[in-house]
Parts: sequence; structure tokens; C-alpha cells
Amino acid sequence: MIAIARLNILAVLVYGGTIKPARHKGRDLTIVSAFEAVGEYIAKRIDETELLEVKRRACPGAGSCGGMYTANTMASLLPPGWRSRSAISKP
Repeated sequence: MIAIARLNILAVLVYGGTIKPARHKGRDLTIVSAFEAVGEYIAKRIDETELLEVKRRACPGAGSCGGMYTANTMASLLPPGWRSRSAISKP
């Protein structure tokens, strides 16, 4: 998307969607689960082995990061027919 804006060209951007959740001990895991597991580890509610398992399983395959971070934010902000505008004015 940055290249589209930089080159100021018409293009089709296909957003593949977010990553599917993983499963661990009968519950869904997302990227947020990894952050929560760090807090639980610090609070001594889980041990290091469980923390590492959650971190390993939280992102099970291909897809955009499950958090609403840069990639998903930008994808949700692109209106249909979006076209970049030049940041440099011509004299």
C-alpha cells in the first residue's frame, strides 16, 4: 500500500483478512492471549512452560495480525476506489 501511494498509481489492494484463532486447552487463542499470558506470568498465575505454549500457539498460520494494529487499521480505513494524492505540489 505504501508503494501504491508513493508511485501514485491506480491499483487493486486485496485484503486477505485476519488470522484465525488458535486452540489451546479448549479455548481460542489470539494475539491478545499472548499479551494476557505475559501478565499472568508476571502475576505468577501461570508458569513459564504455559507462557511459552500460549506464545507459540497464538498465531497458528497465515493472515494479517489479529490485533487492530497498523495493517488492519489501514485496511479498514481504505475506502473503495481509494487513490493516492501527491504530497508535492507542482508549480
